[in-house]
Amino acid sequence: MSESQSHKRAKAKALGKAEVPISGNRRLDSATKKTATEIERNPNNISKAVNRLKDSGRPRKILQVPQKDIS
Repeated sequence: MSESQSHKRAKAKALGKAEVPISGNRRLDSATKKTATEIERNPNNISKAVNRLKDSGRPRKILQVPQKDIS
């Protein structure tokens, strides 16, 4: 499944290098030496994103859940 334009924009704004490989043939959306960032909008995939962050081995983990209408 291809990425939406909003997901690509969010990845571009995140710190570090985009599409960083981790174990298990998986990828983080972006990462630096100390920070791992995942951007996930689908509620069914948030737990998978959390597992990728845990497995990244970085001390700072950021899960971004972009929403248009938060009030």
